[in-house]
Amino acid sequence: MINYDELRQFLKEDQIRHDAESCLVYGEDWTSIPGQAGIVVFPKTTDEVSRILKHCHSHNIPIVPSGGRTGLAGGAVASQGELVLSLEKMNQILDLDPVSRTITAQAGAVLANLEQAAAEQGLKYPIHLGSAGSCQLGGNIATNAGGVRFVAYGGTRQHVLGLEVVLADGQILDLDSKLRKDNTGFDLKQCFIGTEGTLGVITRATMQLLTAPKPSQVALFAFEDVKQLNPLITAIFRSRERALGLEFFTQSCLTKVLQQHQKQSPFNEEYPYYLLFEWESSNLNETPWLNSLFDMKLVVDGVIAQSQKQQQQFWAYRELIPEALQTSGTVYKNDLSVPIQDLSNFIEQIESLSKSQNQFDILLFGHIGDGNLHINYVSPKTTSFPELVQLALPIKNKIFQRVRELKGSISAEHGIGLLKRQDLKMFQSPLHQKLSLDLKAMLDPTGILNPGKLL
Repeated sequence: MINYDELRQFLKEDQIRHDAESCLVYGEDWTSIPGQAGIVVFPKTTDEVSRILKHCHSHNIPIVPSGGRTGLAGGAVASQGELVLSLEKMNQILDLDPVSRTITAQAGAVLANLEQAAAEQGLKYPIHLGSAGSCQLGGNIATNAGGVRFVAYGGTRQHVLGLEVVLADGQILDLDSKLRKDNTGFDLKQCFIGTEGTLGVITRATMQLLTAPKPSQVALFAFEDVKQLNPLITAIFRSRERALGLEFFTQSCLTKVLQQHQKQSPFNEEYPYYLLFEWESSNLNETPWLNSLFDMKLVVDGVIAQSQKQQQQFWAYRELIPEALQTSGTVYKNDLSVPIQDLSNFIEQIESLSKSQNQFDILLFGHIGDGNLHINYVSPKTTSFPELVQLALPIKNKIFQRVRELKGSISAEHGIGLLKRQDLKMFQSPLHQKLSLDLKAMLDPTGILNPGKLL
């Protein structure tokens, strides 16, 4: 049982909340899964995190680590009245080294602040998410966040140089480092990247930074047949332009954005599919390959941004889609990846399944350059989230079966959390599952860290 008086022995009064509103706000994330924290604590130092975990370990109190709560798989939901450990007050950038090109920050540092700090030194923070203004470093690492720049720079895992982690029993594991090359045995920090706070609580991280890219260009293309998607992607990659972003969305998604945000369409006509491409280039006259896309009849319309403002407008068509869908109705999201060569056929199969019923719409968009497709089941707001999940279940199962046949993934970047925990079993061998559970039992023998998630 959570004891407020015992927590007050090492936390100040303003670091503990147990009012109903706070427990509700910090007990949920961006999914529609209901949650309610038993109590919320706000440590400011690694030592305080250690003392909290040591206390919870000795009293068998379950803990949900919490960052910006922007997750889409229920990984930060306190579904059983757990103690929520919020890292939001541990938000300091501790070091930025322009020579080593590294940035060290506490786990609660907001992504947009990391991006800004790097830019001020002429450097590039490699991860960018639509939730950059609210998501936090620790959560990005715990979910191995991907984002719209994955096609250029990879995901979070590739850029973590060092971590500081507090284990379930309160021990502090110092794995922090600025080294880019270190071949000294087991790389233990990998145990805490993408494992959703089930093995330890990340309190500090050192991330590598990149040299700032050259100026870029942004183009928005329209095409009429999804079979053109694969050759279109191939042609873009063969252009030898360095891709910074390659995004896909349908007319249905664009319509939602235009309606919800009173924006003007970039085209005079409507087309079924769109591809947004950003690449390194400072000269619009050095892009003869763009004309070849029309010559090969891979696209039927297209426009190149003529200013920085227009580039932002083009990106807004894509980045505002999640918000527009959420505003327009009840949304159940799947975040999948398949081999890029299978994308066209996979999308065709999903569209066919969508047409086979009339209880909800299926809207598609995604980071198509790395095979990541976001599937959104959308129904009127009169349908509750649990009802929509049940309505979508038969089609979702067929889609997941196809993903399995293609050796794809049911979580390209959102994680497993509560939403996909049962589905994960069909994608992992019994040995894989056993080894994962063995690791969990070793690092968290009482099972207090983010119970019910992932495993």
